[in-house]
Amino acid sequence: MSNVARRRLAVLVVAALCAGISPGFASESHAVTFAIEFVDNVEEDFGTRGWLEPTSLFQRNIAAAAAEWGSRLTSNEVMMLRVRADRSLARTGGTFSNGLTIGMIGQRDLVEPGPLSLTRTGKNPGTAFFGFDIVVGINAQFVDDFYWIDPQPEQRTTPVQSDRGDFISIIMHELGHGLGMAGVRSFVFDASYGGLPADFLLLFDSMSSFGGDGFVEDSKGDPNPMSFTGVTSSAIFGGPVPLSNVGRFDFLFSQNFYHLGTCFDPAILTGSLMNGCSIPNGVRLPISDLDLAVYADLGYETVPEPGATCAIATALASLGVMRRASNSARERKVASLMRRCVVAG
Repeated sequence: MSNVARRRLAVLVVAALCAGISPGFASESHAVTFAIEFVDNVEEDFGTRGWLEPTSLFQRNIAAAAAEWGSRLTSNEVMMLRVRADRSLARTGGTFSNGLTIGMIGQRDLVEPGPLSLTRTGKNPGTAFFGFDIVVGINAQFVDDFYWIDPQPEQRTTPVQSDRGDFISIIMHELGHGLGMAGVRSFVFDASYGGLPADFLLLFDSMSSFGGDGFVEDSKGDPNPMSFTGVTSSAIFGGPVPLSNVGRFDFLFSQNFYHLGTCFDPAILTGSLMNGCSIPNGVRLPISDLDLAVYADLGYETVPEPGATCAIATALASLGVMRRASNSARERKVASLMRRCVVAG
């Protein structure tokens, strides 16, 4: 196998197995499925750890995280997820390709996340341009040093190691950003900090705002409160939902604008998957009702709780479904997506 083929390898489709329904390929299942592509860096951080193997715990953990989100979104679309090795990241990161322009706010185009466009219309213009709907970057060394990889990710019953973070929760958090909890506010430490481009903004930006005098910081340079104003999430929280804005010089400044609350907020925020503090060691964080309400406000059709009989499909089970002969248009679509991911060696 060539170096290129080793560095870039498509491996999985994951789905939900619910009450005996075929994993994600029957139209009546109404769950998002993910075609997952793993892309190594030139240092081969994934390959040297065995993480390009479809049966590796690394890939099975990511498949479990993707399937958990897939079971909470009502759509029959297949979402392209790219997972890439990236030493430039301190830990992990997630974002999306831009989707459809759905209107204007002032002089700015309003653009929705590509994954949302896909679930709403069956099309994401960003997929053709970028090759993915969602991308998650991973610093492999940080995973080695600080995260716990679940030995039974399909069950998620093994106690999390007390001194490490749950890797599946981490990936679920990054997928949350990839589904739409991200935007284009500036993080540059100049007059543009917290501001938006002049020509466009993303959907989450359009639904969030600063309190006080309406600027990212008040006249003393202290951070103003920031809120997400979605109707569903505000009803659950009891008002506009606080977002992270701890100031540009705080240790957690990189959490600003695109997370729920801070470390000093109540448990409904700090216990959310998309919280702006941390995912504590030794615990799993599920997708909370408040988390899910944010995505409902963005425009996703969501499922409050997965069925009691649902389980997460493994890579092998998913690949087994792929091997079955079928005339299903859905299976042909998934097979086509899988072929597009593979890079010939």
